[in-house]
Amino acid sequence: MTHPEEYPQSVEEVICDVKYPGAVLRAVRQFKEMKPWRGSGIERAAKFMWLNEQLCSIYGVDIKLSFDPLILVDNETPSGNGFCYMDQGIIELVGKLSVITFLHEWGHVLKGWSEYEACKWSINLFRRVFPVQYSRLNTDGHILRSAS
Repeated sequence: MTHPEEYPQSVEEVICDVKYPGAVLRAVRQFKEMKPWRGSGIERAAKFMWLNEQLCSIYGVDIKLSFDPLILVDNETPSGNGFCYMDQGIIELVGKLSVITFLHEWGHVLKGWSEYEACKWSINLFRRVFPVQYSRLNTDGHILRSAS
């Protein structure tokens, strides 16, 4: 049995029907329409900032979004990562901008330190709103990776 603070062993382990507020689904769908994978680093970061503001408003929290400066000038970094500093109210994205990583860090905002619950929340939300992109990803344990 996986402990809540541990990552799931696989993506399949957390696939289920998670209930999301309608406002969250609408905001993430609007974000999808913005094509967050297109544009310069600064343009892409602005799209993530927009979604962050929407989620803050929906959930009534104040979370700042911070970016590794390389994200803003280099869209070609090989992989992305993120950190949620709940005590400081900050999500930091480093490396390649990733919708799933961003949603995972928001999973921490909502679910606390549980890696398992953050994965469950973010993966299912991504799968629901971005089904085509989700179908193109490869799994590596609990991580979804671009096939390219």
